[in-house]
Amino acid sequence: MAAGEAQTAVELRIGDQRFAVRIGGGRLDVARAEAPDAEATLEGEPGALAQVLWHGLAPDDAAAAGRLVVGGSRPALERFLAAFPPPLPADAAATR
Repeated sequence: MAAGEAQTAVELRIGDQRFAVRIGGGRLDVARAEAPDAEATLEGEPGALAQVLWHGLAPDDAAAAGRLVVGGSRPALERFLAAFPPPLPADAAATR
């Protein structure tokens, strides 16, 4: 799903930092701020978030391992995660 296909607001909580992420209208906007209108939240350390966003770790698996706290709307979380497709393997990227 492309970033412009849904309107979504998510708050990322990384350590003591808060990031408001808004996806919609073909844009992904991030601000260092709380997101009081967030439909979903992800809280954890940067490594755990990177594993979920780019390395295929399921949010529920990260939560079960105590690495990430997931809150809010599951559909909003799925829309957010869809904006971060996993990177192509090096051999696939070379053929593009």
